[in-house]
Amino acid sequence: MFKILLFTNGVEGIAALGFLSSSQTSLATFRIDLLNSSMFYLGGYLTNIPLLTLAALGIIKARERSLPNLIFWSLLAATSIVYLIGGIIVKSRLLYNLPIGVFAAIGVSYIDELVENVKLRTVIKAVIVVLLLSFLFRDLANLV
Repeated sequence: MFKILLFTNGVEGIAALGFLSSSQTSLATFRIDLLNSSMFYLGGYLTNIPLLTLAALGIIKARERSLPNLIFWSLLAATSIVYLIGGIIVKSRLLYNLPIGVFAAIGVSYIDELVENVKLRTVIKAVIVVLLLSFLFRDLANLV
């Protein structure tokens, strides 16, 4: 029932459900599926290295036991398990639905806690904003 609610939106959703239920993926196609779903799906939106780095820091910071962190970890764990056995359509949808922005925000707050100098903290935040804006405009140019 959960798979049906998660993947049955339109033709691609039905195809994604078919790929997942029939397990048509293997380790031989995992690398190709990973590259295609992250680099080419949505014009390369998912290969934003500064955002992924901030999200990795946020995942490290989100190890503390609290209800929101447990929800984020459970979503990350459920997505990771399905990601290993899904096809290319499933992989691209799962990457797009991950709360990468939330983990990145937690990562920015983690950097904010680590840096004690107020001027350096402001410079780091400005660099992060400029980097993310440059990737945003690059991604928008790829979608056109």
